[in-house]
This record gives sequence, structure tokens and C-alpha cells, in this order.
Amino acid sequence: MHVYLEIYFLNKKMSRPEIKPCMRKIHSGLSHVQQEVMSVNHKMKEVMIKLPTLHITLMVMSLQTEEDIARARAALTESGCELRERFKTLPVLEVAGLGTFRNQVVFATVSPGDALDDLTHIHQCVIDKMADHEVVSTETKGLTPHITIMKMSKVKAAFRRSVAKKIDPSLYSQFKEMTFGTETVQRLQLCAMLKPKDTSGYYHVAHEVYLGQGEVTVSELSRCLVQSSIVSALEKVKLDSVMSQMQVNSQDSKGKPEHKPQKKKQKSKKSKEVKK
Repeated sequence: MHVYLEIYFLNKKMSRPEIKPCMRKIHSGLSHVQQEVMSVNHKMKEVMIKLPTLHITLMVMSLQTEEDIARARAALTESGCELRERFKTLPVLEVAGLGTFRNQVVFATVSPGDALDDLTHIHQCVIDKMADHEVVSTETKGLTPHITIMKMSKVKAAFRRSVAKKIDPSLYSQFKEMTFGTETVQRLQLCAMLKPKDTSGYYHVAHEVYLGQGEVTVSELSRCLVQSSIVSALEKVKLDSVMSQMQVNSQDSKGKPEHKPQKKKQKSKKSKEVKK
């Protein structure tokens, strides 16, 4: 299973009333950018990212087994516990300006400042916890916080031949310095990239943790303990299996008679007489 580790960001499912106006403002601004681009070229609709899926990616990983998923969940839960201790006040990110990756991706950027520094700390904490549980990122580049709104990788080869090979910066140049709004970092999610999306159009969430002090529930703390126990049990079973196999191999080697290599007899060379 390929997964994103995301900041729970700009999702329509969010229910806390105090942040809804900010969320609506960012959604409205980014939607306006998309609409303006499509008004110039309606075929560019194919490169647009749907608003319900907007997020900031912290890490991308490949989890092949249930054991891998359990370890990733445990690591994320431990990250949440550590981060809640650090953040008495949650980081508030400002979303302002547009950027691009080689004109293949267009995204909204996160403004520099204390909140961005906090986000970098969150990223490093998660990376470290995942490494502790032997979960590694498939990304080789460092963190570049952004919210993707257009992406050329969504389109087929025919689109590139007949419509566009890149996203022309002139299509959105008037919005490059625009401030879209602010958003509070409230939770982290482990999202499946390839599983069907939910009814709101958002990714399938395999696990999530809350960063706010008031957001932690007894069930989440219980889940933290259960997941850590599962991972510990799996690691113990794996270790016991290895030790047991080593003992079997050791006993097998003791039971076998010692094999002594036989020395090869050297063939005597017969002297040859030379007749004159």
C-alpha cells in the first residue's frame, strides 16, 4: 500500500466552527485560481486537483504488509504524543503565493515564519519515529511544504500532444503574490493513495492523530498502547523465531559427526631413465 503522511488540512469533514471561515477563504481563493485558468483554456480542467483532497504531504512511504501498517500507525501515534507535549498552542500556517515545479506542478506556498519552523519540527519528529519503527520514506528530497492545485501527471499522453506539455505560468501570474488565508495544523493522517476515496472525495484514512491538547481522547491513548503492544509482540515473535532457528542449527551441527578432511596422497613420481 502506498500512502501519504499528510497534515489534515482544508478538509470538508472538519467540524470545529472556529476555523471554518479560514478554511472557506483558502478554498475560495484556490478555487478562483483554478476557475480563471480554465476560463482561458477549458481543457486545463484535466490538470486540476479536486479541492476536497487538498493537503500538505510530510512523507510518502510504501507499506506492503499489515505488519508494516501497524508499525507506521504506532510511529504516528508516538509522534502525536511527543508533539502534543511540545505544542501548547497549535501552529497556524499562512498560505500565500503560488509556485511551480518545472511548470509541471502548480501549488500554493506556506509563508516563512515560526509556524513554518514548527512544521519542519513536526516533519523531523515523524521521520525519526518512523525510522525507529523501520518505516522509511520513498522520497529522497527534503520537505518543501506546499498545497498542490494543478498537476500535469494527471493527464494522458494525448493531452500533452494536443493541449499542453506544461502549465503556462502566464495562466496564473496575477495570483502569484496572492494571500489565500491561514489554517491551524490540527492533526496528522496516514492516507492510502490508491484506495477508493470516501464520500466527501477525501483519501482513505488508515490512521490519524490529533495535535491539540483538547483533542486527545481515551480511545486514542488506548489505541496508542495497543498499537505499541502489537508492534512489540510482532518484533518479539520475529526475534524468538530467529533464536529458535539458531538453536536448531546449533543442535544439528552438534549431532553430526565431525568431518575431517582426508589428506590427498601425493602420487610418487617415477624417475624416468634417459637412454642414450
